[in-house]
Amino acid sequence: MSASQTILSLQPYYGGSHLAFMQGWQQHSQFQFETLELPAFHWKWRMRHSAWSMAESASRLWESGMRWQANFCTDMLNLAEFKGLVHSEIAALPTVLYFHENQFEYPSQNTAHHDIQFSLTNFSSALAADLVWFNSAFNRDSMFAHLQKLSRKWRNYLPEESISLLQEQCEVFHPGIEAPPILREPKAPAKKLHLIWAARWEHDKGPDQLLQILTELENREVDFQLSVIGQSFQRVPEEFEQIASRFESRIVVWGYQDSRQSYWKALSDADVFLSTARHEFFGLSAVEAIRVGLYPLLPNQLAYPELLSQIDESESKRFLYNGIEQAVELIAASNDNWDGFQKLGLPRMMKERFDSVTQAKRMDAKIASVFAD
Repeated sequence: MSASQTILSLQPYYGGSHLAFMQGWQQHSQFQFETLELPAFHWKWRMRHSAWSMAESASRLWESGMRWQANFCTDMLNLAEFKGLVHSEIAALPTVLYFHENQFEYPSQNTAHHDIQFSLTNFSSALAADLVWFNSAFNRDSMFAHLQKLSRKWRNYLPEESISLLQEQCEVFHPGIEAPPILREPKAPAKKLHLIWAARWEHDKGPDQLLQILTELENREVDFQLSVIGQSFQRVPEEFEQIASRFESRIVVWGYQDSRQSYWKALSDADVFLSTARHEFFGLSAVEAIRVGLYPLLPNQLAYPELLSQIDESESKRFLYNGIEQAVELIAASNDNWDGFQKLGLPRMMKERFDSVTQAKRMDAKIASVFAD
């Protein structure tokens, strides 16, 4: 495989986990990448317009003499539409589609008016791809579970044979995780437990549940400090304002961290990483927190059990909760379980399983197998 071979990377929503994934792969890949990118906001508009926007840009590059041997895109691109609009020689190149999320499983604030068109865009993109990768088994399995429901409802319209064939061909490629530059000191927490919550400040990350957990911890007189970090947008759920006001005296770090160094520092200064997500297709921040050395408290659903699948179910019960009451109980008990947590060696397991160099080599080998001559 030649280092001069190039992949066209189509990134309609280039921020957050999408950006981190590509930067990690490019850093350790033997291939070159030509990247077309759009800013990471207004995701619905990105899904609607990125195909013709990127088809135009990619065609111009091709006509100017640039060449690459494969296309790589994410689930935010309508790939079928892109192939219909782009230069015919680009459309003929082998294409890999990577699902960071799928719109079948994405929670909607208004379930009565859920727009299934975005879900069907994901499906048509998968049909148009040569290779289809998912960032977790949960992501893959949830999409096909929803497709099976649709096929039973719309039996005369959805291609059931294509769904079955596609399901067999899909593969899971976890994102590679870089080694953290700062590690938490390997010691038991002080009497005042330091909790950290790190996610996008949006409704699907469960800020209402975070508020309930913190309120119940205070009601039970559990002594704790609090850091709440992550990216916010124009519309911030009102729970964040309530948390900032009610728990002001407990807050250590608040808001978006404008550098990776400050992000790692905020993690390493904490004891327990808490997630309240209703939507999580991989759990990047959870893996990073565990690698730093934090004790994880995660919902017993979505992709989280998959992250801890290397340890026995009896052990994982310390870290996976069902409902607010159990979350509070596990947080309160985390001090007593600290020695057992340290002996498990979860940071080492995360390193071995999600190592960025290893994952890049796996993806390089797979995409090289379909490279155009």
